[in-house]
Amino acid sequence: MKKLYFLQLGFFFMLQLVAAVAFANLPASTGMAAETATRAGVPAAPALTGTFTIGATGDYATISAAISALQADGISGPVVFDIQSGTYTEQFTLGPVTGASATNTLTFRSATGNAADVIITHSAAATADNYVVLLENASHYILQNLKIVAGGSTYARTIRGQLALQNILVEGCILESPNTNNTSGDRGNVIISASTSADVRFINNTITGGSYGIFYQGTNSSSTRSLGLVLSGNTITNIYYQGINLDRFFEAHITDNVVTIMTGSYYNSSVLELSDVDGAIRVTGNRLT
Repeated sequence: MKKLYFLQLGFFFMLQLVAAVAFANLPASTGMAAETATRAGVPAAPALTGTFTIGATGDYATISAAISALQADGISGPVVFDIQSGTYTEQFTLGPVTGASATNTLTFRSATGNAADVIITHSAAATADNYVVLLENASHYILQNLKIVAGGSTYARTIRGQLALQNILVEGCILESPNTNNTSGDRGNVIISASTSADVRFINNTITGGSYGIFYQGTNSSSTRSLGLVLSGNTITNIYYQGINLDRFFEAHITDNVVTIMTGSYYNSSVLELSDVDGAIRVTGNRLT
């Protein structure tokens, strides 16, 4: 029995020695994370960078799946998602992503460059889900050449923005909300009520239908202003109540837009309304009817 005891003890020390050598040979930078990943059998996914495809034969089947990857892995360089032609019945939230910056931007765009080829649609049933795209604490996003359609009638927002927004570009998109005979903001096309915001641009979009074309409150305080707003080259049509309503901005640029209120609009409708918009405002080349 004594011989067997010493044999077991020696075998135990040998196992400890092998484990210590294996751990010592791990790269110094990996530490406990590498050990945990090895134990789990799944290496940590690298941060995303480069161009990926969304669609039936793409890297991600849905837009929501691509966004989940962004949130899980972060990015280490600019990321572009080319979306294959088709209709995507989904809604999604664009929020903070680790590694995103003015250089490392996040772009969602039509793979063909034609907005009509990629239709993203959602029919909201209540205030809580009243959006197709929600920008919430979002920074450094580009939406380019997409058709975003709100399918609901009572709740009909295409883009909703809230909390902090920075460096957002919506360009060449078609934003479509049903025609309405109601002034409610729930039926507005683009509705943004930010706590703080800066460098938000809507350029060369077609915005049609809704009680509002664009309603945008730049901050949630009457003593502060949002910087860097650009509304340029947009065509905003079939609006029942207010074509563009802007509140709390500094040095906004509103140029070369065509804004049309629908026939039979609200008796007190307005094409362009500015409140607490200060500084060197540029309002030029617009056609307002």
